Amino acid sequence: MIFGGEQTPHLLDLAALGRTLVSPGMAGEVELIDIRPHKRLVFLSRDDGAVTMWQQPRPECSYIIGARWSPEWPVAFVVNQRNGDQVAMFRQPCTPAEFAERVSELCRFYNWAFLVPEIDEADFGDALLRTDYPLDRIFSRRRDPHGVGSGLPEHMGFERTPVSIAQLIQDLDEAIRGNLRTPEGISSRITIRSPLALQECRTFVSGPDGKPGFADGSHGGCVWAAALAAYGLQFVTRDQAPGGVKRLKGFEPLGERKRRRPDYGG
Repeated sequence: MIFGGEQTPHLLDLAALGRTLVSPGMAGEVELIDIRPHKRLVFLSRDDGAVTMWQQPRPECSYIIGARWSPEWPVAFVVNQRNGDQVAMFRQPCTPAEFAERVSELCRFYNWAFLVPEIDEADFGDALLRTDYPLDRIFSRRRDPHGVGSGLPEHMGFERTPVSIAQLIQDLDEAIRGNLRTPEGISSRITIRSPLALQECRTFVSGPDGKPGFADGSHGGCVWAAALAAYGLQFVTRDQAPGGVKRLKGFEPLGERKRRRPDYGG
């Protein structure tokens, strides 16, 4: 593979990627519709939709979402926490505020998924806080000895540094190989379903300056979002299925929430 005129190594295991089972999925949108007596989030099939779905949320499953905003292609990558299967992906140019809203909706739709957002774009981080998505369902950089996040806004999300980026790439590679360790010490795997994400992974290489890049000139949002989801697999135990998720005081899932806000109808 040529990058910048020089021969460069791939950063992700190509043999493991070759065992990935890709499929086109179904395009559509996650939208809030009026199903009396509440409004609920549902997936509506649409050819030009920004969300690609491979599996609807299942009541017995919990999910992890890696989300990265970029000016070109913001991406949210959704995986089933128990088996690492990619179940959905959002990818569409939008503002940081719009992306925060879409990610929040996707998290709620997928059983209040555990979210690992990259927050280097301050506008995205601020907008995500305004969505009121519970902080105990968002990755925190400060964690106690038991792996529980601080729950403070100033610690929310993943920050990019040379060290953290290298760790992110390593975690994704381990997850693709099936060697990523969960909090219980179980080996975990990520299975990529998106053909676009798979193509980005195959062209993800180390440039002449040692920095990661894409040999085909792609933007790579799928790779970074998948890596954030893989990173999150290390911080949430598998017994935190929807029925076992600790809820905040006075906090209810969408289908149960009382009509306290104007956008919930009555």
